[in-house]
Amino acid sequence: MDLLKILVLNTNDESLLDVLAVANTLHNKSGPFACALILGDVKKCSDALTNFQMELPTYIGNGSELSDGNISHSRDLNENLTVLNGFGFIKLANGLKIGYLAETSKLSDSARAEVLKNFQELSEQTSADILLSYDWSEAISERENLILGNSLVDQVASLMKPKYHFTGKNEKQFFELDPFVWDHTNEHICRFINVAQFKSGSKWAYAFKINLLEGLETIPDNLIDNPYLEKPSGKRDLVPDPETDNSSAVSKKQRKPKQVLPSECRFCLSNTKLNDHMIISISKFSYITIAKGPLTTPGNDMDFSGHCLIIPIEHIPKLNTAKQEAVITDTDLFKDLNKFEESIAEMNFKRYDMSTLIFEINSSNAIHFHKQLIPVPKYLIGNFISALNRQVHMNNEKFKSNAKLEFKEFEGFDDKEYLGLVNDHETNYFQFIIRETASSKPKVYISVFDKDERIDLQFGRRVAAFLLKQPKRTMWDSKVCFQTKQQEEKDVSNFQRAYKNFDFTLK
Repeated sequence: MDLLKILVLNTNDESLLDVLAVANTLHNKSGPFACALILGDVKKCSDALTNFQMELPTYIGNGSELSDGNISHSRDLNENLTVLNGFGFIKLANGLKIGYLAETSKLSDSARAEVLKNFQELSEQTSADILLSYDWSEAISERENLILGNSLVDQVASLMKPKYHFTGKNEKQFFELDPFVWDHTNEHICRFINVAQFKSGSKWAYAFKINLLEGLETIPDNLIDNPYLEKPSGKRDLVPDPETDNSSAVSKKQRKPKQVLPSECRFCLSNTKLNDHMIISISKFSYITIAKGPLTTPGNDMDFSGHCLIIPIEHIPKLNTAKQEAVITDTDLFKDLNKFEESIAEMNFKRYDMSTLIFEINSSNAIHFHKQLIPVPKYLIGNFISALNRQVHMNNEKFKSNAKLEFKEFEGFDDKEYLGLVNDHETNYFQFIIRETASSKPKVYISVFDKDERIDLQFGRRVAAFLLKQPKRTMWDSKVCFQTKQQEEKDVSNFQRAYKNFDFTLK
């Protein structure tokens, strides 16, 4: 089958007729297109459109309101004009499969469960080539530090696994996420795209070609991790509860943590696919590597990024595990990690006159515990509390589904209250450590959360990015943070050269 050429545009009530006319023009000049898909907050698809002649099949999403009050009631206005109301799924004569989902935040739990149930049943039979949604997915919205997401979109997208997912809720800005793979078995790739609105000054029309056959797409070089798999396991899903007779009931069971074996873990030395070219130094109980997609960049006298990870050799999700009997600060692993931490902080201060920020997540639902260390100029480290408070406010007030964070400050690791928290294997917590100089007592900031609560896995990096005034480098897998293997090898070599006189494993 030949590639299908599709046109996607974003409009509103006022400019709908103008955009439909543009679609006809583009079809004649740049087409032919198999169909046009209209995004945007279009509420009034009135009968006046019945006589509007479209020269290609055109499908209009109704945006944030359900026409006729129906949750799913799409209708043909004429031979080439169809309104996609609420939610649903259509398969065109050419084989193109389109799923669609209007704004759903005002729906009751029972109505949301009905939507999800329908897509669950569909997903058992087919997938979607294209998904249209009024809202962004929550995972991608939070990944980009935006407030445009709806968790139901995440669930529908994960079920239908579209090749293209279009939305237009961010009316002012065009956005295209780097592609990711739904299923590594057949390399099923997805692209998420927000098309800006007509007359916004940003890209409001998007044309592309799609192949309906599986397995024929070239795998792009800029693949990122599936953002839906990165979502914390504490998120509660609106799934009908099979144990009740009430069809509107929703499950309160949390998703089980993903189980990853050491042979598959990207931090385990036993994994044959480990990026061992990134390793800086190995000790008896832990090792250090440079960070993939580092937040910091070389500058001044430091000819490497300085962003590194300290990783236990043992495959453990957290330090305070149930099998740990001794006081955590007395364990061999803690002492080993702390030696790396202290020696790197000493290097940062003595060689480069920089402080060191360390952050970690201790969670029962994690895969392999690690600490991240970032060099911070001394003139910026005093702004850490402001950066932390700002991100806590964002987390607690704007992302209501996240665990509410409240950090306590401690001097060093010997405070009784602090030890009571970290020694309890039931405790899950975020932790930041500030090592201002090579000899100053570390300042520790800790916030506990329940293992069933949703957490932002990028919280620590968001704080550090704001502190360092590097908003574009917040996400490790963004284009601006990408390093080639050759660049990573150079970073390791330069780090090792600078660290040589501080590395306790060489003494």
